[in-house]
Amino acid sequence: DSRPDRDQPFYHLFAETEATYYVAYVSEQNLELDVSGEPLDHPEVGDMFNAFQDGRYFLAGPVN
Repeated sequence: DSRPDRDQPFYHLFAETEATYYVAYVSEQNLELDVSGEPLDHPEVGDMFNAFQDGRYFLAGPVN
């Protein structure tokens, strides 16, 4: 069975392809670390974060 185990965390994340940007819901087992240190080019990043420094984003405000 190729479906992810339901007994693990799932995350909403900003994703992109060469053609489009989208928000994905991904199981922890399918996450890949981005080690580039470069900021994302996703148009919704500014809705959640207000700063990018030293390879990290900082939240713009409280998350509900």
